[in-house]
Formats: sequence, C-alpha cells, structure tokens
Amino acid sequence: MFKLNALKISMLALGTASLIACNDADSQDQNSVSDAHNQVKKATEAGPSNQSPEAKNLATTGETTASTAPDTEARLRQIFKEQVGEVPIDRLQPSRMSGFYEIIAGRQIVYISEDGRFLFPGPVLEVSGNQLVSLTEASLREIDMEKAPERAELISHVDEKNMVVFKAPHEKHVLTVFTDVNCVYCRKLHQNMQGYLDQGITIRYLAFPRAGVGSPAYNKLVSVWCAEDRQQAMDNAKLHNKFDNKDCENPVADQYSLTRQLGLSGTPAIILSSGELISGFMEPDKLADYLNSQG
Repeated sequence: MFKLNALKISMLALGTASLIACNDADSQDQNSVSDAHNQVKKATEAGPSNQSPEAKNLATTGETTASTAPDTEARLRQIFKEQVGEVPIDRLQPSRMSGFYEIIAGRQIVYISEDGRFLFPGPVLEVSGNQLVSLTEASLREIDMEKAPERAELISHVDEKNMVVFKAPHEKHVLTVFTDVNCVYCRKLHQNMQGYLDQGITIRYLAFPRAGVGSPAYNKLVSVWCAEDRQQAMDNAKLHNKFDNKDCENPVADQYSLTRQLGLSGTPAIILSSGELISGFMEPDKLADYLNSQG
C-alpha cells in the first residue's frame, strides 16, 4: 500500500481495512486507539454484516462508475503523478461526492477535485438518513466483487487434500481461509472454530505465511501440513503455540504464491464459495447471519 509522502498525508488508523485482520504492515495496539477513531472505524467498517443497506446498494448499483471524459482523466492522472509520484492507478472514476473523482490504487482510494486543487485519502462518509455510509468502502467493495469469479475459479483448482479441513457435521457453507500461525486474529478465528462448526460452516485452511517462503512462519506452517494429523497440529499451533519440527513435500509455497495471484495482503482472508472476500475475523454468529442472508 502506497503512502502519500509528497503530500505529507498520513492514513494513520483511518484506513479502509475491513474487519479485524493482520496485515503486512501491522503493529496493531488496540489500547492505543482513541475514542474518536473508534467512532469513525465503526462508521467505516467494511464487513458485510456491518454494512448499512445504503452502502450495500451503493456497492452493487454501479452508481460510482460513470465514465470519465478522456481529457479529464488524463489531466487528473497527470496531477496525481506530479504530486504523488509513479503510483500505479487501477481506476479513476467519478465519486458520488459532487465535483470529485476517486483514484483507486490497490486497496486505497484517494479523492481529487475536478479542478485538481484538492487531493486527500479516504474514508469519505456520507450522511444518509440517520446513519453514516462510507462511500470509500462501497467503492472498494464494488471493485472487490468484480474479482470474485476469478477468485472462485482459482480456489476451485486447489485439491482439498492439500488443505487443513474442519468439516461441519451439518454443513451449510464452505469457506476457504488463508491463515498465518503468527496472526493474532487467525488464532482468534481458530479459537472460535466450534462456533463455526455449530453454525454449519466448514473451514478449509490454506497457508499464507505473510513473512514469505523460508521465514519462521513458513516453517511453522510446513510443520502443520507435514503432520500426520493436520487438524491436531493446527490446534496445537493456534491454541498452544506448539510446533513439531517436521518437513516433507508440501503445498505451502504454492499456496503462498496463490495469495499473490489473489492479491491478498492480510490474514485471515476468508473466501466464500462465490469468490467474495471477507478480509478479517468475524464472530461465528455474525458470519452465519451474513452467509444465510446470501441464500
């Protein structure tokens, strides 16, 4: 994720990370978050179960993707380049905020006025009725949903024998979760495993050693995948921080490569059968409610 150093703008804790996740640049300290930030974070959470009907509608109606005149787009891209530098832009599109455009790069949105005088990062909140709607998160969600079919296709080629599977006895939903043993929110998810299983949610783990191939996290995940009882090894790793020094032919490096193809940057990364991505931890009951609402 880029930083707007040229503009001396810091995203601080008001970035657009959805739910609670471990990221590549993470050093999360829950005690240091101010009351003011908590209020903004509550209003801008991206989790599907937390999103207001207005935000969901905005993310699916395409209202933010009207075409931009070529000359306007070229001019705004040039201004952005001059001020920020060579940052790859995924998309430039009109914002629902009158007179402004959205510049999307990775998982970050920057807003620029039509005349090029104002440039600032999100989130941008719209007062809709009696609640706040994050225009930033709605746009990110819209883009994310466009990628869902490709994610589902890539996941479909992974043999379940190469996963660590916790199967619900009365299965209603099957989720694929990219996990890292060193991530506190991955451990939190695993601590709630029985809750997911009771809700009919099968969890299929794939490995995502965020520190990369050959790192200590990678070696720990290899020890899990090489264990005779992978479920027990995962329990030991997540619940007791206990690992056996094992090695074998394993799919961990391939699964790490898959995270690059999918554009994942944080854990846990939960992928639904549709390919929809939920970035972060969700309580079992809230996740079940969302999955059941999808039909």
